[in-house]
Amino acid sequence: MDNENAVFKYAKKIFGFAYSKTHNSYDAEDLSQEILYQILNKQTDFSDIENMDAYVYRICCYTWSNYFRKNKPAWNMLNFSQQLISSVPSDENIEKELIDSELFDKLRQEIMYLSRTRRDITIMYYYENKSGDEIAKILGIPSSTVRWHMSETKTILRERIEMTDTNMIYKPVKLTVGHNGWVQNNMNGLASDLIMQNICVICRDKPLSIEEIARTLGIAAIYLEDKIDKLLYMDYLKECKKGRYQTTFYIRDTNYLIFGVRFEYENIMDFALPIYEIAKHCLPAVKKSNVLDGEFSDDFLMYSLVMMYASSFCDKLAEYIGKKSGIFWTRPKRKDGSEHFVGASFPIVIPDKIKADKDFYEYLIRSGCCGLKIRGRERASSLQLDQKEFGGWRVFEVDDLTRLIRINEIAKSNEEPSDYDKEAIAIMCDKGYVRVENGKPIILVPMVNVNKEKSKEIFNFENAETPDAELNSLLKGLYDRFDEFADRIIKERSEYAKSLPKSLDKNEFNYVTTQCCGFSESGVIYALHRNGYLYNPSEDEKKRICTLIFLN
Repeated sequence: MDNENAVFKYAKKIFGFAYSKTHNSYDAEDLSQEILYQILNKQTDFSDIENMDAYVYRICCYTWSNYFRKNKPAWNMLNFSQQLISSVPSDENIEKELIDSELFDKLRQEIMYLSRTRRDITIMYYYENKSGDEIAKILGIPSSTVRWHMSETKTILRERIEMTDTNMIYKPVKLTVGHNGWVQNNMNGLASDLIMQNICVICRDKPLSIEEIARTLGIAAIYLEDKIDKLLYMDYLKECKKGRYQTTFYIRDTNYLIFGVRFEYENIMDFALPIYEIAKHCLPAVKKSNVLDGEFSDDFLMYSLVMMYASSFCDKLAEYIGKKSGIFWTRPKRKDGSEHFVGASFPIVIPDKIKADKDFYEYLIRSGCCGLKIRGRERASSLQLDQKEFGGWRVFEVDDLTRLIRINEIAKSNEEPSDYDKEAIAIMCDKGYVRVENGKPIILVPMVNVNKEKSKEIFNFENAETPDAELNSLLKGLYDRFDEFADRIIKERSEYAKSLPKSLDKNEFNYVTTQCCGFSESGVIYALHRNGYLYNPSEDEKKRICTLIFLN
């Protein structure tokens, strides 16, 4: 018999021997390969061997002995796994169960999900062969506590290896994460870290231990501990009894969005029309006041006026509702020094029945904005609304404000621009805020000279009675309806509040409640535009619409 045929004949038996020792198909393959290598590597003529079975068995035992010494910690762990697996009911023998179910591999995975203390105890006892007393000394805890953890760990692991895969399925989500207030360092990772976001998602309904979090996410606990520490530091998570964690902020879903937008959709014109009438009445006085720089049409200017007045009246109505309802909130102070609420939302999935209502669906997806942006320098500030209807978010930062201040100085003085000035003009032309005519820059958005006495009368009139009797009448008409608006909004908010988690603290509960429905600047702009009160701007005008610059 040649050597290769001998190996082929004994390959199956060799694998059976390897499996009987390792009880694991992967390790059995490794050991089998090592045995086969030892047989083929020996310069022996197999035809001279009288008892081939005994010869192969001796090499198997010798190779296994060396293999065991190298992998002893793993085999200590295997003994532990057999203790657990032997308690799982089965009509098959233990070897077949290991092959069919790969329970040993599953057990090793479950150990990764254990909390730090239980994971350390399990590894030290079964992998490193340390005694209970030694472990207690290393961890600085009583020996009785070590024994309790070991008992609890066995029970937990026994239960988990009996679970089916369907019990563990979790589909990660990517939240939209923002903030209300001041933040730094990307909210300590929450705004971009998907693992941190999903920890908060699964802990929102009930408190979970780190082992439950690890198993739900399918991530070893060791990789979660730093994430949880960061969330606790920022008070995005709170630690409950028995080492469980719960999310402290509310994560908005599609129902939240639909509820709030539905209220605005049904009520917004009652609020928007008086604001439009006030802006329309003020337009002639604004034009005659000589407080504006820039070149734009009356229709374009109306967008800026409506935006500014809507922002002011939305704030005043919110203040009025707060006093009437007695519901107030303050931005939480975080341990990193920032002060903010978390604004987190699930991906929006609009139901078909909502899409079937075309007018409301259009309002739902197009009436919002990307935020009312305020930028400021010592010499100027800006107010801008990035309406989804007109393209959404536009990049307009403090540097752009600085450029417009300088370009306005050049336009008014006929000064020859420097190379730096020319670069600034080119940038703002590209963004749509400036054009050049006959070599002279022309700013295309309203710039208000707030130091002029007339500007205070025109732009701050809502704080006191004005000499304009008609304007006073319009203002009174709007303020007289505040009580009616407040009652509608308070009623709707109280209904939605019933669905909020009881785990939210009072401040977070009040904040979420006051945000769930009401009136917004973007809703006012959209409703007036869609109902024909504001004109349809050109694509070029959309780059800069709803922008006001205030020059100090």
